[in-house]
Amino acid sequence: MTQRQTINRKLREMVLASRIERRLSKDEILELYLNRVYLGDQAYGVDAAARRYFGHPAAELTLAEAALLAGLPKAPSDLAPSSHLEAAVERQHVVLQAMVDAGFITEAQRDEARQARIRIIERPNFERTMGYAFDLAVEEARAAVGREVPDLVIQMTINNEVQAAASDSIRRRLGNRAFGRRPLQASYMAVDRQGGIVALVGGTDYSASKFNRVTQAQRQPGSTFKTFVYTAALESGLSTEDVRYDEPVVIDGWRPRNYDDGYRGAVTLRTAFAQSINTVAAEVGYEVGPPRVADVARRLGVRGMPERNAFVPPSIALGSVETTLWDMTAAFAVFMNNGVRVDPHIISRVTNSSGQELYVRPAYEGQRVLDEAIVQQMNSMMGAVVLRGTGAGARIGDRDIAGKTGTSSDWRDAWFVGYSADYTAGVWVGHDDFTSMGRTTGGSLPAQIWSDTMRVAHNGVEDHPLPGIEQPVRSPREVEMSGFFDDLASAFGESGVDFPDLEEIFN
Repeated sequence: MTQRQTINRKLREMVLASRIERRLSKDEILELYLNRVYLGDQAYGVDAAARRYFGHPAAELTLAEAALLAGLPKAPSDLAPSSHLEAAVERQHVVLQAMVDAGFITEAQRDEARQARIRIIERPNFERTMGYAFDLAVEEARAAVGREVPDLVIQMTINNEVQAAASDSIRRRLGNRAFGRRPLQASYMAVDRQGGIVALVGGTDYSASKFNRVTQAQRQPGSTFKTFVYTAALESGLSTEDVRYDEPVVIDGWRPRNYDDGYRGAVTLRTAFAQSINTVAAEVGYEVGPPRVADVARRLGVRGMPERNAFVPPSIALGSVETTLWDMTAAFAVFMNNGVRVDPHIISRVTNSSGQELYVRPAYEGQRVLDEAIVQQMNSMMGAVVLRGTGAGARIGDRDIAGKTGTSSDWRDAWFVGYSADYTAGVWVGHDDFTSMGRTTGGSLPAQIWSDTMRVAHNGVEDHPLPGIEQPVRSPREVEMSGFFDDLASAFGESGVDFPDLEEIFN
């Protein structure tokens, strides 16, 4: 920054200060400052900080607590008592001595305040993960109203109950699971039909890592990407009941294999998709053309696809191209929305502290990117995944649910992205350093986290059908096995134990 820029900024600050002093008294200026000053750990204003750190309003602060807060503006992030209590207390002692020197308190009061025990309340678990949503909301708000507005009151689309359910499920399901010294990470995102984000968890603990794994983590989507392969196939004229062969295949020197290294022979596309058979997906992707598969993904909202007219590897059919949970969730929401794009967003309204409206989210009319007939066929295909395929662990009673599991090579990533007629949600589980999770698959932890959270989201919501989800008449053997899977999924859901990976056990 040059000296000229610094002088210009100081002059503007002087002019602004002069105008403020003409309009407001010193007490009003102080009140304005105390209501807006950042005091660490996402607390803006003294009252918010008092509630965050001590669990009660500013009016109930003790001298020791008030002095602690008064010391925070110098370095709010480095002195936040929730994570740097010792440093905050050292600063508190400086403030207390300054109060003695200024004649506001006696030395006896100073000594008593210094000896008082400071108790910082534990933030509820879901609040520890709200930081990711909060950061995103601030970013969206700044983009909408500009960065020059000093104070913002942001109305978010987050549903606190769904947010809490997502945070709680991630904590409970992951528990102390770790492979070596590496704890598992997870991320979660859910949107409604208008694109409003009702829950967003970017990691297991915001205080430990600000890295948002919903928007920033580029990961291989594995078999969830097969959704775009089969969408492209249906658009090319193939049918859900067309037969292909699960057998060893070589495509331009690439040898895709199934998880169990076995082969099933003749299967319908529906069965191949429901049971996540890699060889058939690779063959179908090559048949319709990898560039067409990439185009479908791009059209539905997955960024980072190879440029048009660029080489697209056939391995894209099995999710070899990295993407984000944000993009995958947005893309699957197209099916929930009957073929029309949604625009995920986390803020609906922004005002300033005086109530002046600065931004209201405008009505959004999404672009149609899929024909309704294709959507209905894919509803049926993804419905089969949940009804009798690898996603059985995601069921929530008798409600129509469709989705797709995904597991990347060497079990580095596990996904489940699914939807009802009212909500779409995506879950990712993995290690930040891309190491293996020891055969953790999309049909286990991600599907369970999805089910836990969506049960809460759908409480009190009318049961709306997904068009086309009806399944074709099955053989007695298929009906028998479907009932078995129902009982098995229910039993594992009740116990909290991981639902097994059906594609490895039953195929």
